[in-house]
Amino acid sequence: MATYSDDIAAIRNRFIAQWGTTVPFVFDNEPPIDEPSTIWVRLSVKPFGEERPSSLTVLGYGRVYIQVFVPEGLSDGDGWAAANQFNAIFREWHSADYRIRFNMPDFNTSDAESGYFMILGSIPFTATH
Repeated sequence: MATYSDDIAAIRNRFIAQWGTTVPFVFDNEPPIDEPSTIWVRLSVKPFGEERPSSLTVLGYGRVYIQVFVPEGLSDGDGWAAANQFNAIFREWHSADYRIRFNMPDFNTSDAESGYFMILGSIPFTATH
């Protein structure tokens, strides 16, 4: 039976395989990129609940979040390009066995992080366990 750890590993592996090397990234609980003139991203996978639609199946729910940090003074266009890449990686994607399935993304912006303009994206997923 698959677990949330399996889901997180599969989602991170998909991201790593598709993201490339143009924009550096970190996962949860890793230190931020300390280069003040570089756009960088943080990817978070957050499982948040389950239901049992049948006696043999557990359906898990979660979201994958991306924070795109654009240093003050740089174009937000580069940040939106990174957000679009996140969208292309996960929007309506499913694992080869259809166990993990993604829906449509949401995006928002924030100036809350000191020295950065931030683009926030998230995409809900379901995972069959």
